[in-house]
Amino acid sequence: MLRGRIIFIFILFISVSIKAEISDPSGVFNEGNKQYEEHNYEAAINSYKGLCEEFYSPELFLNLGNSYYKLDDIPNTILYYEKALKLSPGNLNILHNLKLANKRVSDKNKINDSVRLNDWFFTWASNTPNYWAYNSVYLFIIGSLLLILYLFSKSRKLKKLTFYTAVISLILGIFSIVFSGFHKSRLISHEEAVIFKPSIDLMSEPTENSSVSFVLHEGTKVKILDETKLWYEIRFGDGKIGWLQKEFVETI
Repeated sequence: MLRGRIIFIFILFISVSIKAEISDPSGVFNEGNKQYEEHNYEAAINSYKGLCEEFYSPELFLNLGNSYYKLDDIPNTILYYEKALKLSPGNLNILHNLKLANKRVSDKNKINDSVRLNDWFFTWASNTPNYWAYNSVYLFIIGSLLLILYLFSKSRKLKKLTFYTAVISLILGIFSIVFSGFHKSRLISHEEAVIFKPSIDLMSEPTENSSVSFVLHEGTKVKILDETKLWYEIRFGDGKIGWLQKEFVETI
């Protein structure tokens, strides 16, 4: 009985330790919100962007877009509204703000307000990849420790309880790994980009000496078709295709 209590306490200790590893972003996020409400938009942006490398949420990207909009930085506004919409397809608030920002763009962007089945699933599973990774580690450790408790327990009821709980924990851990990989692959699959140069020539080939196909302006969203080391082949609208240098765009 004493041995079981010791193992149980050890499980709780490991749980608390792992939870502590998952940093809480709410303090920094709330600080950004406070700066925004006080019209300190650059300070708000700094707070929000400090979270972007590790945490992803439509609210975070939406607030970043709102802050850039207040500073009349339309390319960054479009970029972060599109990132927010990527995480939360069909979100009416994001769509409304994106449509307002799109009125400030010379080459009007096509806004996708339809929601597919896989978009709904992604929205449901839209915690950060780190969250799912931490969660899988947490569940695997708990499952392993429960199996140890099962092996050393002499109580039939306790053995049954710990065994089935351990199996459930390990299965959930596997699902967390799958979600982490799924989420990560979608976030790093950059199929669209936003132009950050006031005016840019789209070339017929990925060289500066090729002929100009057409011209686009800052804030314009384009579809990425292909790429080289320094160039993207893009499509704008329903049919315009050309090449532009990577340094003048940010991927969504």
